[in-house]
Amino acid sequence: MIVFLACKYFFVISNIEMHYLRSSKGINGM
Repeated sequence: MIVFLACKYFFVISNIEMHYLRSSKGINGM
């Protein structure tokens, strides 16, 4: 269960990082 929570937390963090990377690219493009 702890491993599952850790994997879920890591997945959420990487998803947020990808969102910020896309947002920064969009701002730079504009």
